[in-house]
Amino acid sequence: MNEQIKKAMTYAQQAHMAQTYDGYPYFKHLEDVYEVLLEFNFREDNPEALPILIASWLHDILEDTARSWSDLKNNFGVEVAEIVYCMTDELARTRKEKKEKTYPKIRSNSKSTILKVADRIANVRHSKSVASSQFDMYLKEQAEFQRMLRIYKHIDAMWDNLNLLLS
Repeated sequence: MNEQIKKAMTYAQQAHMAQTYDGYPYFKHLEDVYEVLLEFNFREDNPEALPILIASWLHDILEDTARSWSDLKNNFGVEVAEIVYCMTDELARTRKEKKEKTYPKIRSNSKSTILKVADRIANVRHSKSVASSQFDMYLKEQAEFQRMLRIYKHIDAMWDNLNLLLS
């Protein structure tokens, strides 16, 4: 495994140490997102994919921990820090408003868009496997999620998988 990916795994594990995701250590969610990317042929030997794989371990850092954009930039470079920043939800009064404010930011960065779709696939798979009410939320959001973020043809297989999961 690439050294930067290992570093990101360790960094994320430390940052999310006390957090859980549906009763599981939060690290499981990050691993699931990374695995989704591998499943769809994002490989560390591809220079375009490597920053996305690194960011997969870090994508919730700014939203859920005290770590900053500068911390990410100093440890992983500007490109990875920007991918994570674009994935980070904006503040808002409701989930719908938060997503409306965040989608344009995600959309502005192709690598963030890819990572967001991988994140959603991991979330939907998990919510479906544990019969979580989150599944219904993702189902209700799918049309808008897709309308806002389905802009890159080279990840159509990911979108097809997500749509199948939600059908």
